[in-house]
Amino acid sequence: MTKYTISIQSGLGEIENLLKKEGYEVCKMGKCNKNENISIIDVCDSEYEELESTSCRIDGKNKRLVINAADYTPEEILNLIKNNRCS
Repeated sequence: MTKYTISIQSGLGEIENLLKKEGYEVCKMGKCNKNENISIIDVCDSEYEELESTSCRIDGKNKRLVINAADYTPEEILNLIKNNRCS
């Protein structure tokens, strides 16, 4: 299993608990101590206005998978992380 740092929006406790149980490092969005590889959000805000269900965001050398949790079950999100093609 690849060790990803995953930032997660507040209010997604079921997904957060599942990811921690699977051994992933999970932190609240905006409070991570290092660069996250994956971000999980539930609602679109101004930064993610045109977000698809999943997207790969590239900022210089950094790539991040962004997942819109509203479109998936927790198990589907776990599968997307395990098969991350953005890293």
